[in-house]
Amino acid sequence: MNARLPILAELAAPEIHGKVPETEPSWVFSPLAAILLAGLLFLFAVALAVWIYRRRMRKKMILAALPENVAKRRLAALEGKAADAAFVRELAAILREALSAACGLDATSLSAREIAAALAGGPFAVRAAGIVAILAECEAILFAGKAVEKERLLADARTALAALFAQGGKGGAA
Repeated sequence: MNARLPILAELAAPEIHGKVPETEPSWVFSPLAAILLAGLLFLFAVALAVWIYRRRMRKKMILAALPENVAKRRLAALEGKAADAAFVRELAAILREALSAACGLDATSLSAREIAAALAGGPFAVRAAGIVAILAECEAILFAGKAVEKERLLADARTALAALFAQGGKGGAA
């Protein structure tokens, strides 16, 4: 028991003998701790990358689903089609759906005159006037046999859609 006493005294007061024991935490150089830390950092980086990716995709999906963007994509798809009755019907359907989405009016089942009457005096009357005019022309092409001017119709449709969605679509006066 006396043999242990000098060792305990040395540990209790190391400065007496001039030796200061150098102790470092055991986890600093432990390979297992380094692997665990690297694994945690890797998992954090993957989780952060997934979160950023999902956030960006959510924004893209929201923007892609906006009525204005849907109408623009569908108009772009019409450019390759022949200028016939099917083209005119599809153009009218695109414009009616955009009008329905922007104004809250069920324009898909109304004629151009009925749409104009429903919008008269409202906040969308001026902004939707271009679309109503194109719809009236589409009806004249389909039912009166008027000639189809495809490029002019598409250009007018793009201009009318831009005017309709100029202030964000829903609400607001022209």
